[in-house]
Amino acid sequence: MDDKLENIEDIENILGAKSKIKIIRAMINADDALNSIHSVSEMAEVAYSVAYRDIHILKDQGFVVDDEGKYRVNRSHSLYLKIAGLFAEDEEIGAVSISNRQRKDIAKIWAEVANHEKAQIIMHHNADPDAVGSAVALALLLRKQGLSVTVSAPLGISRQGRRVLEKYPFHVRDEVEKSPSLVFIVDSSSSEQIGEPGFRTNPKIILIDHHQRGNLAKDADFTFVDTEAHSCAILVYRMIVCLGIPVVSHAAPHILCGIVADSAFLRIASKDDIDVVDELLNYAGLDEIFDALSVKEDISERIAKLKVMRRVELYRIRDLIIAFSRAGSFESRAAAHIIRMGADVAIVFNVKKDEIRISARVRKYLSSDIDLVKMLKKAEPLIDGSVGGHAGAASANGKNPNRVNEVRKVILKEFEKRANSASKLIK
Repeated sequence: MDDKLENIEDIENILGAKSKIKIIRAMINADDALNSIHSVSEMAEVAYSVAYRDIHILKDQGFVVDDEGKYRVNRSHSLYLKIAGLFAEDEEIGAVSISNRQRKDIAKIWAEVANHEKAQIIMHHNADPDAVGSAVALALLLRKQGLSVTVSAPLGISRQGRRVLEKYPFHVRDEVEKSPSLVFIVDSSSSEQIGEPGFRTNPKIILIDHHQRGNLAKDADFTFVDTEAHSCAILVYRMIVCLGIPVVSHAAPHILCGIVADSAFLRIASKDDIDVVDELLNYAGLDEIFDALSVKEDISERIAKLKVMRRVELYRIRDLIIAFSRAGSFESRAAAHIIRMGADVAIVFNVKKDEIRISARVRKYLSSDIDLVKMLKKAEPLIDGSVGGHAGAASANGKNPNRVNEVRKVILKEFEKRANSASKLIK
């Protein structure tokens, strides 16, 4: 069969008459339900004799499965996603909108998955609930297809992420496998965020992410990236729904944790977020999800936030207040804390012996005008690293920790150019 199948005319040439198109559409819309030939003929509005003939031809071609005289579409068929996409472009399926382009991305990924028996899923450093939820839901999806799957967090899991795994247990490894053939990377845009896996093989890399594209998107063999999505978990949900593989009930708590956490407990949720949450509440209660995401702020985090305020260096450009500071840990939370204390932009450096991490935040109402990813991009060559994240919340990871002062100057210069005004140090 032709892998470049693009339209219904091609389907007719390969699969036969228009009556088959009606039958295929009816059976796809019936999802995984088993139907008699009589039922299919009624749904497709074709004569019984025509349905009998066409279903048996489709069965011989492997597109229809026979289960003791009842029939359903074979979702594992190589042409299933392409054909299904022609019957349902851009419509809402399972409470989420899936574009035709996304269907094609998913089809390419799933065609590659079919070539493997094992898969490894890797999360970013200090993995948050969205990374954890995405990885677990994806693992359940892959295992349902018969793959042996491991999930790894080589650079650790956040307290909130660990809390999710305590509430909804799933085994996550500290180390990565050294000789995988297939690797999924979730919720990460730059290689620095996942460390140096040190693969002895050259695995196929599949990236699923919702941040602005970084070097991982360039290096990956396949990508499923949507920078408009608030969470990576909702992208995994789209994949589950598009493939029609029944794992939603088991994956629901993890997907909900990812969506709720990355939408600031639904405060910045989109219509898609709300629709998916409403759908998944059939399988898990929102009070349970809030409980799973609730962690007591420990004393080390409180100390880090107080220390970062003591180290703040403030600059004013017109009416914009930009704060720079340093933290030994919790730099993202510290940056958010500086914003709550009154700054418009917060840049926090975490400088180690051989690495540097930068976390940046901006006030919500300014995020449509200030793109922190673009701002931090100017510092990439200075830190020998890469930038990821969103316009209003970005981060950078690098191998050169010795040029913090230059990074500060570069960032200030970008803000000065934007405002066409010089910065002034606030003492």
